[in-house]
Amino acid sequence: MYRLSGQKSKIEAIKTAYDNGEDIDLADYTPDEVAGALKLFLRELPSNVLDPVVQDVDHVVTNTELDIATRCIKVREIVDVHLEPCNFALISWLCIHISHIIDQAEVNKMSAANIVIVFSPTLELSQPTLTFLFTHTAAVFKGVELRRYVVPSLDDTQLFQLPELNCMDPAELTWQLIKTEDLLTQLHRDLHILTESEKESKADMIWSYQRQVTDIKRLLRTRAKSILKISAGDDHSNRRPSEAHDFAGLEDWESLQNVVLDTLKVEIQKLIAMEKDTRSRIQQEEEWTTMVQEQIDALPPVPDEGPGTEEDMATLSQLQSEAEQWEAANEQLISDVALESEQTIRLEARISVLEDKQ
Repeated sequence: MYRLSGQKSKIEAIKTAYDNGEDIDLADYTPDEVAGALKLFLRELPSNVLDPVVQDVDHVVTNTELDIATRCIKVREIVDVHLEPCNFALISWLCIHISHIIDQAEVNKMSAANIVIVFSPTLELSQPTLTFLFTHTAAVFKGVELRRYVVPSLDDTQLFQLPELNCMDPAELTWQLIKTEDLLTQLHRDLHILTESEKESKADMIWSYQRQVTDIKRLLRTRAKSILKISAGDDHSNRRPSEAHDFAGLEDWESLQNVVLDTLKVEIQKLIAMEKDTRSRIQQEEEWTTMVQEQIDALPPVPDEGPGTEEDMATLSQLQSEAEQWEAANEQLISDVALESEQTIRLEARISVLEDKQ
């Protein structure tokens, strides 16, 4: 498994079908062809699946001063906080899948060492890192559940009947959010091939799904705030009936905490992205400020015997005004970065509290 190559034309056919969103029955292909399609997908990823924490993970897994359990915890903390949700989903799914392959090594001849040799160049990850992830998957990705996802079709008339969100637990809400966003993606993708009348007929559908996405995110945030209050020391028995209803249908308190952690981690990722963008803007503002100052310095000096021409004075005044505006904008951006950093620290502290309670 994964070492033998499938027929190239069949692998390309699988890739094309997935790229075009077509239905495909993998039973029509050999295991080697399906495995080859997965390796092709991984090779064509636009960036490393562990970006931007490849070196951090490498450092932890090779740190022999730490025991295995501690290394597993630290790797999970790194990927939880810093990986994009899609990257985390992919690496966790892949590790769980490969661990199943390794469990059947007597049949498929793919031990951990053999599978690492195959996937190390494909994923562009070191062999020690992959060996650690593949052999300690249960500890590193504890609680991760693989669920089969069937892409919803816009032809399904049942999709027009929006579900009652308040009756869903957090896991169901998250699943509904994924499905609804997938439908929105399909709608926006198809807009460019529709006539004007067809676009008008789709407008109400887009608006309905967009409203549902907003409602789901708002409901998840509301429940996250409730659990944060409870985790901070509120007595569960003193909750108001409305608060109790927020958690109706939840059988596992830990699953709600996991949803809250995921929500906070997404918020942290957004703040980190905003901080990067703001720092980039600060750099641009500083460059503009420097350029304006250089233009001011390049102006000829005002003669001692009298003021310069009206044109020179007007230009100087305008440049000084622009410099002051850029400086004020720069100071505001620096203030924004400080505020976002503070928010990130608070969110990380909340995550730490929730993880300690778990």
